[in-house]
Amino acid sequence: MQLLRSLSDGVGGDGEVYAVDNDEEVISKVKASGLPNVRPLYSRLVERIVHLPSNYFHLAIVAYRLEDAMQRRNMLTEVNRLLIVKGRAIIIAYLKGFFRRRGISEKEFNELLARSPLKELDRRKSGGVVVVLLERVTPPAVG
Repeated sequence: MQLLRSLSDGVGGDGEVYAVDNDEEVISKVKASGLPNVRPLYSRLVERIVHLPSNYFHLAIVAYRLEDAMQRRNMLTEVNRLLIVKGRAIIIAYLKGFFRRRGISEKEFNELLARSPLKELDRRKSGGVVVVLLERVTPPAVG
């Protein structure tokens, strides 16, 4: 909830923050937070969020959802669709390791980003968590 509070403060009264999740309990907590410019949105599939407009968002944060997605590549394509050109995405994911069975393998993660329509700007790894900053570089398709 601290991240949402910080984002809400950061965009100010004129901005909006959308909190999208496929867990009703999480959405309920977001609603109960009372943050004025945070819009909770339940989406059964986190890989395709048809309720949100294309080429609209300046920032998308995908926190610990990539490893649970059935169609990981589709999720990154969806993030690309939502962002404006030069819009940024922060992907936070658990990496599988000797002591961590949950997550995504580092090899699969690297291959996924290599095929992504988003450009990698920065990457930080700490323990079993990786944080990647990506940017949308291609303009929306015309027609």
